[in-house]
Amino acid sequence: MELSFFSGVYGPSIGFTKKIHNTPKEIVGLAGICIGAGEVFGGGLFGILGKKTTRFGRDPIVIAGYVIHMIAFFLIFLNLPDNAPFKDTEDISYMDPPRAWIALLCAFMLGLGDACMNTQIYSMLGGVYVKNSVGAFALFKFTQVGFTNII
Repeated sequence: MELSFFSGVYGPSIGFTKKIHNTPKEIVGLAGICIGAGEVFGGGLFGILGKKTTRFGRDPIVIAGYVIHMIAFFLIFLNLPDNAPFKDTEDISYMDPPRAWIALLCAFMLGLGDACMNTQIYSMLGGVYVKNSVGAFALFKFTQVGFTNII
């Protein structure tokens, strides 16, 4: 559900919020870049620090991803109006006016949290299914894309 949110709902919600910027549609592209930057930063961080993080196990990284996502969702709740996913709106949420930098920070955090989850899932699949890792990765991607399209 989280992947469906940041790949399909969050961008249009920013673009429909008129008070976030003079041209809110420009912020949508920047949010996509920030999501990608968060994914790359997280993947690089856990790739470089892989030897150090295996000492503590996967749980702290997954919990960190969860906490990052919860903070991002709370900031999104505070920053964007309720009806932003549905139509152009002049409404405000708890912040008046909504701030573009918070929307971009949240986009980065969504990407970073997703990287926390994905790196650990890929690591676990590679370790558990050593002899048939191709099938395990294919099945994971199939279910991930399937659920994203269903939701």
